[in-house]
Amino acid sequence: MQSFGTRLTTIALARIWRSSMNYKQIVSMALAALLSAWTAASAEDNRIDPCSLTTPAEVEATMGKLREGPKSEPGLHPGELSCKYANENGNWLNISIYTLAPESWEFEKNMLPNEKTALRGLGEEAFWTKRGTSVEVYIRKGTTILLTRSDGHLDYAKPLAEKAFSRLK
Repeated sequence: MQSFGTRLTTIALARIWRSSMNYKQIVSMALAALLSAWTAASAEDNRIDPCSLTTPAEVEATMGKLREGPKSEPGLHPGELSCKYANENGNWLNISIYTLAPESWEFEKNMLPNEKTALRGLGEEAFWTKRGTSVEVYIRKGTTILLTRSDGHLDYAKPLAEKAFSRLK
């Protein structure tokens, strides 16, 4: 007899399988997830601390007096590191670095809002977009992704992303 959790998992998988997603979409999503995990695991030893790419003085010159930060912690992607800052006005900024296989990067880009504004002269690909109330600046160099997020302030995120990218090896 199956446990309740096993039965729910079986039902969920069956519904996904019968959903409007076709076989190619399901296999593509699974492959993208596996490639992402493999790429991140292989880069685990070579991770760069994003807090080392900007100084607190540079961040203060852009955002104003800091209340907290830099604070380094793991991000959402496998192998991702994130550096968090907050100023005295309650505004925040995160700088993250992670690696993705090209197929996974294309998948992630397609999950972002459609309105992306290109940024010239940064990496192999760079753009900013707005997601909810946040502003996100993405810069890709090979399989390395530098993501700078702010609470709606492009004037914080863009110059600090540029500065961090200039120090990325």
